[in-house]
Amino acid sequence: DRVDEFSPLTMLLVAAYSFLSAYSFPAKPLKFAFLLMGSEKVVRIALHYLHASTNIQHLTAVVASFAGQIALVIILVAIFQWFRSVVRWNQSAAQEPRL
Repeated sequence: DRVDEFSPLTMLLVAAYSFLSAYSFPAKPLKFAFLLMGSEKVVRIALHYLHASTNIQHLTAVVASFAGQIALVIILVAIFQWFRSVVRWNQSAAQEPRL
């Protein structure tokens, strides 16, 4: 085992919290993102215990990594959209002279 990888127990906890987060958010893109993230962690746990060929392990790890990156991009876009809805940039107030 490599030192820089998470333990299977940690991956299992992250997967469980990802699935719980998918259940708790009402927005469908966030549900999809957290389901992707949880699925990616489950695939990594399965790769840890299954004895498949190196080619299959590599292909599965690449696909799981791609799914995790897509999930993170969806979450970042949702955070950006939320931030834009909370912070209103009022340019007309900046143009008005202050007294």
